[in-house]
Amino acid sequence: MKRKLIMAIGPVIVAVVLLVAVFTLPMFEGKITHETLKNAAVVSQVKVKRSDSIYRAAMKDPQFIPFFGSSELQRYDAFHPDALADKYKRDYIPFLIGHAGTESLDHYLTMQAMGDSLNNKKMVFFVSPQWFVKKGVSKGAFNANFSTLHAIDFINNTNINETERRYVAKRILHYGSTKADTIITNALENISNGDELTMIQKKYIAAKRVILEKNKDVIGNHIPDNSWDILNKQEKNLPETYNAQSLDRRAFEIAQKGTSNNEFCIKNSFYTKHIEQNLERLNGSQKHFSYLQSPEYADFQVVLQELARQNVDVQFVVTPVNSKWREYTQLSQEMLDEFSTKIDHQITSQGFKVIDLTKKGTEPYYMQDTIHLGWRGWVDLDTKIKPFLEDKKTNTPHYKIDSYFMSKEWQQKK
Repeated sequence: MKRKLIMAIGPVIVAVVLLVAVFTLPMFEGKITHETLKNAAVVSQVKVKRSDSIYRAAMKDPQFIPFFGSSELQRYDAFHPDALADKYKRDYIPFLIGHAGTESLDHYLTMQAMGDSLNNKKMVFFVSPQWFVKKGVSKGAFNANFSTLHAIDFINNTNINETERRYVAKRILHYGSTKADTIITNALENISNGDELTMIQKKYIAAKRVILEKNKDVIGNHIPDNSWDILNKQEKNLPETYNAQSLDRRAFEIAQKGTSNNEFCIKNSFYTKHIEQNLERLNGSQKHFSYLQSPEYADFQVVLQELARQNVDVQFVVTPVNSKWREYTQLSQEMLDEFSTKIDHQITSQGFKVIDLTKKGTEPYYMQDTIHLGWRGWVDLDTKIKPFLEDKKTNTPHYKIDSYFMSKEWQQKK
């Protein structure tokens, strides 16, 4: 009897305690300056957790263009998009969102936290073939990047259609990210079943959101003022005047010197640290890899649906694989071609733009390592996205969202 009573009134007590905390915690009044946003644009989220106030302020500033992606964004060299924009005094600054392990579902939840600050914004979004493995993003990677605050923003978003809400709630529950919080877990279960939230859940979630946002603002608004040190040092290697051909020649020279200890045109330090000792074991290791069947296709689809809702003018970039490394590990070129066809169809058939670089992995020094753009790859991509980023005209997208791309059939279709 006592246990039943505790189960019944426990959530009420927790909600009351949270409400009291909301009105007793001090407010953080720190001002977010343009300099803070510029430093936040390149700082790695692995080291510093940006606050959602930082995100929203950056998205509302027309100078900052969000670059969503994963580990390729942190591969800094002289030709990185931020270095080129800074060196040649362009009127935009790429705002990097993502690091190793951040994939579609995490990006979707981050967008929820940005709210209407993404409305009519330009964006560059990198898509990696490696995201589309059989089971999708791993539990370890997803939970390492998971934000309860972002999940609450998803729960509170009433503009999402029922199919999408139920799908995302089930995906979050699948990863067990909220298991320590019974009330939020139960709220997600309600959504996944198509049920309304209870009054207790609504009050608790509202109170917890205020507390989490205050805490994140206190921690996440302290951005180091030396964020640009690495990039500024790299920029000294660039020609003083912008010229694509000169940049490409310089990239070739730097890459040639920097890949001297291996046959795969991989950066020396990466090869020594991650490959050299395991070279024999890695021979043929990707023979059976496939990126054709994955829940990631549906996770990616909810990203597309969010971008369409916010009327974002987005340029997708599908990244390549180092062909020398692909041949050594026996990763199937036929499979990669089929992946390219599948992901391009999902993007373009709904009205989005894509730059597919999957055929570029054969070009010398296009890749910094096995799967990440570098040197000549960044220079080539810059020539493709520079006109898009510098175009100040309002280009109203005409998206034709098709919920079929969330289906199990599409996820498993080869």
